[in-house]
Amino acid sequence: MIFLDTETYSETPIKYGTYRYTADCEVMVLSWAVDDGPVSVLDLTQSGSGFLLPEELFDESQTIVAHNAMFDRNVLKMSRNVGLDIPIARWQCSMVRALAHGLPGSLDALGGILG
Repeated sequence: MIFLDTETYSETPIKYGTYRYTADCEVMVLSWAVDDGPVSVLDLTQSGSGFLLPEELFDESQTIVAHNAMFDRNVLKMSRNVGLDIPIARWQCSMVRALAHGLPGSLDALGGILG
């Protein structure tokens, strides 16, 4: 299982919706961890024109978990500097799971409850 998060930048405000935002965005930082392993960080702003995405993302047997996975999936797929289309069947969303259990979807509020 891969736990993943992206940090992004776009001149289009997120208030216009995820799809408009991601069509114009760049991934600045990609963070991930495999199972209970250490967190790895790829700073795409320091990589120049070439960078290597984590090989784990290409392992079709790996499930990818993200908070608001729809956002991260679309960012990786549509961003100007990554363009990686990972099949939706590989994704799990911790925000959706929290909401299904009657917990808040906000990562800040959820973290406060779960400690």
